[in-house]
Amino acid sequence: MFKKIRKGRGQQTLLNLAIALLCAMIIFLAGIEQTDNYAGCVTVAVLLQYFIIAAFMWMLVEGFLQYLRFVKVLGTYIPGFMWKACVIAWGVPLVIVVIMVAIDYEKYKGGESYCWMSEHYFFYGFLLPICLILLTNSIIFVRIIKSFTCDSNKELRSNQSQRVVAMRQLWAAAALVFIMGLTWTFGALAIGGARVIFQYMFCIFNSAQGFVIFLFMMLRDKQVQTSWRELLSCTTPHKHTRKSNPDTNSHSKTDSSRLRSADKPGSSKFVPAGGSHVVRQSTTDEMVDCSQL
Repeated sequence: MFKKIRKGRGQQTLLNLAIALLCAMIIFLAGIEQTDNYAGCVTVAVLLQYFIIAAFMWMLVEGFLQYLRFVKVLGTYIPGFMWKACVIAWGVPLVIVVIMVAIDYEKYKGGESYCWMSEHYFFYGFLLPICLILLTNSIIFVRIIKSFTCDSNKELRSNQSQRVVAMRQLWAAAALVFIMGLTWTFGALAIGGARVIFQYMFCIFNSAQGFVIFLFMMLRDKQVQTSWRELLSCTTPHKHTRKSNPDTNSHSKTDSSRLRSADKPGSSKFVPAGGSHVVRQSTTDEMVDCSQL
């Protein structure tokens, strides 16, 4: 279902991001405390590292798409974009994990109560690539906000009031913070005396990431709303009635009476008066074609 929606590169990027996050969450909930089995614990740590970095790579791809949408605007077509994005977003984390495992796989049993990597591996194999991605997305975010506020061609954007435009920009900025993974910055800042504060902020904002993505990228998306209406209308026939023009009601009644009289034997053939025409009211049962959903 929804074939038209899945064809867009933005929707495909969002789908891959959701898959990476879903796999990371399932592995975390199911295996983070499975320390009894050494091989299983190492496997959990390796898979967690891979899927979390892959999720951040897809957030980087999402940030690049938002840059094309809000900043560059023109000349944004890239041949084979999704194939290139898949190779980079799924391939780079795999390269990182393979290199780390090849160096020393025993570093992936980070503690007695959880399955993760050692502190040394954590900084170079996990925190460093994630911080680079967050830094890149932060630069892209600042550039997008600048295009919102400092664009010299504001008059070309919309004929709506400045308040409406400002509110839309504010909502877009809030959505970008979550979509581009900038809320994870609070986790990177959870050090020193402010650790507890940033840990709370990280938990609050990061737990809302999935909901915000669903809200802005699904519920508020016009194309998604239209596709759902078409899908739901497939199960119920809709009656469409074409109403006649009120100005021609009198002509329609007169013409109808003339037609009835013309059918009688001996009556002359009816010829409509100049400029008048018969408007017939018809009711048809139509079903929306669901083959394209």
